Amino acid sequence: MRVVALVLLTVVAAGCGTKKAAPPVHHPAKRPAQTSTAGDLPVGVVGNVSFVVPGAVMDRGSLTQVAHDSLVLVDASSPAASQVPLVASSYPTTTFALVGASARDLHLHNVEGLVLRDDEAAHVMGLVAGLIASDVGAQQPRVGWAGPQEIPLANAFADGVHAVDRSAQILHSWSTSVPASCKEAALALIARGAVAVAAHRGICAGAVASGAHEQDVVALRLTDFEFPDAAAAAIVRDALSGIDHGGHDVIFGYSTGAIGVGALDRRISSDTAIRARQLVGQLIGSSQTQG
Repeated sequence: MRVVALVLLTVVAAGCGTKKAAPPVHHPAKRPAQTSTAGDLPVGVVGNVSFVVPGAVMDRGSLTQVAHDSLVLVDASSPAASQVPLVASSYPTTTFALVGASARDLHLHNVEGLVLRDDEAAHVMGLVAGLIASDVGAQQPRVGWAGPQEIPLANAFADGVHAVDRSAQILHSWSTSVPASCKEAALALIARGAVAVAAHRGICAGAVASGAHEQDVVALRLTDFEFPDAAAAAIVRDALSGIDHGGHDVIFGYSTGAIGVGALDRRISSDTAIRARQLVGQLIGSSQTQG
């Protein structure tokens, strides 16, 4: 028995030598596989951007994860947008498209800007506000613009309102971009009799809408009339055709389908929404004829 025990101890001791167990292997997380058909063009997508274009497939991920694709769409309102110049410099053969912003000042050959015509969107927003004002039936109905002072957009909005109802009064309540200030500006307009309140975009426009809705008043935001996904789809189609806009801005207005009437405030009647879309259809037809 002593001999057997000695043999067992010898075996155990041999297993407890200087040799250490191999450390666990860490496998980096992989992105989900993209559903595609052989031959489809993978297009990198970063942020809140989508498209449906035959022959192309969305490759969603972080900016560095999709930088190897030949075309990368970046939501200009996303945090990743600020990283585009640096990443674009590291991937000179990739074209990066900023969806919703200009790339003109970046001066990079492989970065393009997809710019939506804010003035045209403001004009369409004015058309809707004009329809709301005319529905009130007052002799001089009032609508207003709240938020930071943006004269060109406010003027485009006023032109839209008066294209529908020339008797409508346009009120302004300028403020800083701080949400509390924007909300106060909206409430001031409503106190002066505004039946609809308009604002630009972002957290200020959200605060304006919050103030208006507390008073059961219609709120309109520029983003309700802009369709960045339409611009993204157009650029993808160009890429499939071998067209590269790198280093330039591409402008999108009525005729491109990137400006129109989207989801509106639930306080707006379906009849008003239909009439607004009909007016936009007329604008598109007019712009195409002039073009």
